[in-house]
Amino acid sequence: MEQHHCLGMAVNTSITNQVEDKFISVDWFSADDIIKHIKTLTDTYKIDFVKIGIIENLHTLDAIVSFLKQQNNTITIVWDTVLSASS
Repeated sequence: MEQHHCLGMAVNTSITNQVEDKFISVDWFSADDIIKHIKTLTDTYKIDFVKIGIIENLHTLDAIVSFLKQQNNTITIVWDTVLSASS
């Protein structure tokens, strides 16, 4: 990514308890907590591209997308439709 002058960042949406062949549980962060972490990044950096991975539900997804578009109305968002965690 550095060769393309990109800086990769991450915001967790959950914590999973798992190993390579066994899924135990998932603990989700609230939409408000996720947005709080995103805001920390958008207050410092101009974010032009976002990839969203595993997300608890469509309500959380909508809240995140709405916030991101408020921060940058030309942002490109890709949703990797991971709807549940598994091993």
